[in-house]
Amino acid sequence: MNRKTPKNQVKQNDCFSIRLRCSTQEVHSLAEQTGFIRGFLRGTASHQSYLQLLLDLLPVYQEMEYHLDRLCELDSKILIPFHFRELYRSEALKRDIDYISDCCTENGQLANLRASAHSSEYVERVRSVALSAEPVRLVGHLYTRYLGDLSGGQILAKIARNSMRLDCNRGLDFYEFEQIKNIAAMKKSFRAALDTLEGDAILEEIVTEEAILSFRYNIDIFNSLRGNPLVSIWRNFHSFIKQRVPARSHA
Repeated sequence: MNRKTPKNQVKQNDCFSIRLRCSTQEVHSLAEQTGFIRGFLRGTASHQSYLQLLLDLLPVYQEMEYHLDRLCELDSKILIPFHFRELYRSEALKRDIDYISDCCTENGQLANLRASAHSSEYVERVRSVALSAEPVRLVGHLYTRYLGDLSGGQILAKIARNSMRLDCNRGLDFYEFEQIKNIAAMKKSFRAALDTLEGDAILEEIVTEEAILSFRYNIDIFNSLRGNPLVSIWRNFHSFIKQRVPARSHA
């Protein structure tokens, strides 16, 4: 059963974080229905598609985090409530990219992978809003990425570990928030930051617009990626056989 509040049931007396979630529900669902995400959830991610995803996301996070730091150093009253450095993902992404590139590819065949044009467009949008007269638009991008990371990270990490047969959680630092002891409390704090914008209709509107646009940039990236169902099927079959066939005695 879908327990999400339909968009047409958004109430004006709801807090902004709730109204934002409802207003982005449709485009959020579109992102979840992309072929890559559906394949990822079925365990069909290949090393190539996963590495490409990491390469596409890294410059986006670097741009968001650089400008959030910069604006908060300038004492941006609107953005300071969102300055949760424990959410930053750039360094984790770098570690994962290094590991997947070095240990999970064959004959250097993925050495020439680079961030895609869709990633560059996403980065340019983040940069432009952060340097604009309305830097609060950056909040829309922070919301789309960080709350998504917090909400689905552990599930996605388990799927990625199994589908790509990653050992000891290596290559999955992106999904680990080592500095956060309580994920639920962190999500609550982020939503409380969103609610500091409540009451200003203009701020609420532009953050909502930007969050929807941010989802669309993510959809463009997802649509350019592909899973590898044949590899996944073989791995799952191989694991099944290993579990069913007892090891031979070497007496």
